[in-house]
Amino acid sequence: MRDGEELAKWWIAQTNRPDAILCANDEVAAGFITELRRSKFSVPGDVGIIGFDNTEVANLMDLTTIHYPVEQQAENAFLILQNMLHSTDKTLISLEYTLIERHTT
Repeated sequence: MRDGEELAKWWIAQTNRPDAILCANDEVAAGFITELRRSKFSVPGDVGIIGFDNTEVANLMDLTTIHYPVEQQAENAFLILQNMLHSTDKTLISLEYTLIERHTT
C-alpha cells in the first residue's frame, strides 16, 4: 500500500497527469486510491485505476482489477518441475485472464 501512496504523490505532482494507472497488484492500487482521496481527488473522475490479482481488497474497495487463475499457475509450476525432473512432456494448462470491471475505471 505504501508504494501506491508514493505513486499517488508522484501523480499529484505531475503537470501532465496520466488518465489511468495500471498497478502491479490490488494493494498498490488501494494505496494509490487512498492517498488520492485524502488529497481530494476523484477516482475514476480524475484518474482511472486498475489493480491486478482480484483480491478481497479489490472487492472491498470496488476496484477494477484483473483476475488470473493462481491455482492453475501453481499447477503449471508443478508440471514444469515434473517435466524437468522426469523428462516428461505433460501439457501446461492454458491460462485465461479476466477483467473484473468495478467502479475505479
